[in-house]
Amino acid sequence: MVEVYDDNTGWSYQVLDRHHLPLVNVSDIVSSGSSSNSIYSGKVNTRTGVYASTMTDLRLHKLAYNDTAITVISNRQPAGMDFYLSGLETRTFIDSQPSSSGSYRETYQGQVSNGVGEGVYNGTPMIIEGTFEYTVVLNLKD
Repeated sequence: MVEVYDDNTGWSYQVLDRHHLPLVNVSDIVSSGSSSNSIYSGKVNTRTGVYASTMTDLRLHKLAYNDTAITVISNRQPAGMDFYLSGLETRTFIDSQPSSSGSYRETYQGQVSNGVGEGVYNGTPMIIEGTFEYTVVLNLKD
């Protein structure tokens, strides 16, 4: 699964096929969000806003999954899983040096280790733990 940005629709979650092409949009059952407070460590070029090579931040992050609105055709029952996983996220940002036109590449990686959450599967309560991570590459202009 990947998170994809489109200028017209914004961010969405997509499942990719074996050729890494979009297969299905799952944004109606997967969502995520982060806290508004972060702890930053690193340097920023105050003229360009570009990180002076790397910057790290910590924040709370939550990933949620809910497929209970989907009906399984074979037995006409809800799919039946609803849970969230949250924890302390570490993001590392790496910026390239801006070109003469002001363009630069920003890569950031995020990871939640030892995330915990709870939910329900077909009416049975559950507590879950796990890890999730992601990488984003952006071509930007200052």
